[in-house]
Amino acid sequence: MKIKSDASSTEILSPFYKKNQEFCQEFENYIASKKGKVKGTYNAWSYLIYGKIDQPRSWTLMYEKSTFTYNWNIFLSSKKQSLRIRTKWSTQLDTNLKFTIRRKSILDTFNKSTSTLNKHSKYVLISDQKPSKLISDLIIILSSLFENKNVHLVTLKNGKLMIKLDTETHELNSFEKLLAIV
Repeated sequence: MKIKSDASSTEILSPFYKKNQEFCQEFENYIASKKGKVKGTYNAWSYLIYGKIDQPRSWTLMYEKSTFTYNWNIFLSSKKQSLRIRTKWSTQLDTNLKFTIRRKSILDTFNKSTSTLNKHSKYVLISDQKPSKLISDLIIILSSLFENKNVHLVTLKNGKLMIKLDTETHELNSFEKLLAIV
C-alpha cells in the first residue's frame, strides 16, 4: 500500500485502526483505477491522504480525519470522541464564472446578494452572475450531500473549483458524476 501507516504497535489492534486502514485502502484502489497517484498516512486516530487523477481533467482529492478522545484512550466509546473530518476535491476550469455555495447563516437573512438554493434551504448561493448550467449541474450532483448537510463549501474563483465536504465516506459516486460534467 502506498498510503503508509504511522501507527504504534499497540494501535494496530484497535478497531479504529482497521477502519481507517480500510478507508485508505479503498481510496488508494479507486485512485489506482484512474491511473492516479496517492500519498498519505494513517493510524488509529487519524488519516491524511491525497490523490491526484488526470482523466478526463486533473483533480486533486484530499481526505483528513482527526480523532480526539476523552483522556486519550483509544479504546473508549466513540461517544466520548470528537471528530474533525474534511474532504476537499479541486480542479482548474477555463471559466470566468465566480460563485460560492455555503451553509446559510443568520446574517444571510439581511444580505440581498445571497439566494437560498431551491430544495436545499440550509444553503445559499452567492454570485454576481446569473446561475449557470455548471451551478445547476453541481447542485443536482451534490443534492444528496446537501440534504445530509455534508457540503461545507463549493466555490469557483479564478477558475479553481473547490468542493469541501464534512463526511466520513468517500462519496465516490458523487465524484464520478462530477467527472462526467466538469
